[in-house]
Amino acid sequence: MAPKKGGKKKKSPKAPTIIDGRPAAEMTKEELEEHLGRIREELDREREERNYFQLERDRISTFWEITKRQLEEKPSFDKNIFAFFSLLFIRDLQYELARVCKAHNDILRTYEAKLRQFGIPIEEIGFKPLESTVAGQQLGRGVAGLVTSPP
Repeated sequence: MAPKKGGKKKKSPKAPTIIDGRPAAEMTKEELEEHLGRIREELDREREERNYFQLERDRISTFWEITKRQLEEKPSFDKNIFAFFSLLFIRDLQYELARVCKAHNDILRTYEAKLRQFGIPIEEIGFKPLESTVAGQQLGRGVAGLVTSPP
């Protein structure tokens, strides 16, 4: 092994501590005590804030545990509510799908009517637009052929 290079590195001199725009060495004792008082006040505020947030964290944690315990005690009730809202959501989705399919079919009929009006045979277009239907569901018809709202 090669011998280590000797010599200690010299430490660079520390920069003077600056407080309120002045080096600490140039400040009087009263100014340093005043600065110390401000730092202690800030420390107290930070401690109060930390305690407040710890209490909030504990409160949320307790609320979470209580709610979790309540949900575990009544699983059948919650499952029934979940099933009920799922059915409502599915029914709303089916209604929305029926409404959109009806609007799509209306647009196709309008397009075909415009083509006939301009004397263009539908066969010359090169594609056959597909009519949309919702499987297993009759479209309710309201005023002017619009889809009616769900019961």
